[in-house]
Amino acid sequence: MSFIEFYGGCGDFKGCFGPRDPYITIFGTELWHLIPHFIISLFVGLILFSKLFHLKKKQKITLDNKLIIIISIATLILLFFILAFFFSVRVLY
Repeated sequence: MSFIEFYGGCGDFKGCFGPRDPYITIFGTELWHLIPHFIISLFVGLILFSKLFHLKKKQKITLDNKLIIIISIATLILLFFILAFFFSVRVLY
């Protein structure tokens, strides 16, 4: 199981029950099955962004807007890969 892998698919090969088209996997899970993971991480990233922006508006923290966006996006990406690794979906063809 690699980090990101590319598969060519089965095409018109007889006896193959997997996907016909090429596809990419993250930790052995097809991207199609990782949509809930992405939605959860997007939701958490948006909540973090709104909280940091709210704290900046109240002058409780002194972060630049660009840094708040970078922190939120980094959290989104890290959480997505953590969810993909620990809660992977295995599909056997």
